[in-house]
Amino acid sequence: MALKTCWKCEKQYAEQKSSCPYCGAKYIDPKEIKRRPTKKIESEAMKRQPTKRQRRRTLVIGIAVLLLLVNLWQMFALGEGELDELETGHTEADAVAECRRFIQAELGANGSVRFPDPGSEAVTYTGGGEYEITGIVFSRGGSGLETVSEFLCIVQYAGESDWEFEDLELTPM
Repeated sequence: MALKTCWKCEKQYAEQKSSCPYCGAKYIDPKEIKRRPTKKIESEAMKRQPTKRQRRRTLVIGIAVLLLLVNLWQMFALGEGELDELETGHTEADAVAECRRFIQAELGANGSVRFPDPGSEAVTYTGGGEYEITGIVFSRGGSGLETVSEFLCIVQYAGESDWEFEDLELTPM
């Protein structure tokens, strides 16, 4: 007795049967099968490859995120003083320089007043071009003794590199 092999479950059964007794698959004579073009089988890795459109979208999103990060860096890493200049034409450094000039004029000759390292002042931008600057100043009076004072200086930007002196409080330490 001749046996056939089932194309579906691959078990053998009698040649007289028209279908597989195990899985029910109908017998197909290999001579009757028409040759069909084979389907290209893509691997899972190939299916996951991004399309050109997806790559372009990812690139655009990446550039947008990069621009946002650069903008945030400008706002926070550079400090408010640099942004003030972009918005108003003056910076915290300008306000500190003007405040130092006013203090020197108030305390006497230029040689008798000195300040700690640049950037030692605390600067607060209160809006509308007004700055409050606090820090320490060393001054030498007529007796030759050096006095250390804490100061609060308020200056107002008046435009075109003009500044107005608003207030100065000196507290000896």
